Amino acid sequence: MDADKALSVVFEHAGGKIDPRSNVFIQFALLYTSVEGERRVRVVNLALNVVELAPNVFQFADMETVLSHMAKEGQ
Repeated sequence: MDADKALSVVFEHAGGKIDPRSNVFIQFALLYTSVEGERRVRVVNLALNVVELAPNVFQFADMETVLSHMAKEGQ
């Protein structure tokens, strides 16, 4: 990974209803090799707010990023 690379991920919840007063926690890890040949792990932890209305999801989103992702997904 370098400054010219980007990852785009879609998460889908298939379980029951989530309480809108709670948070959803996501953790992911990226395993990569540095230029010097060292194996590295980058771990990211996120706490996301749960919303009931779809427009609230995009209220503070970076719309250029959202549109770029949608264009690459073919939507």
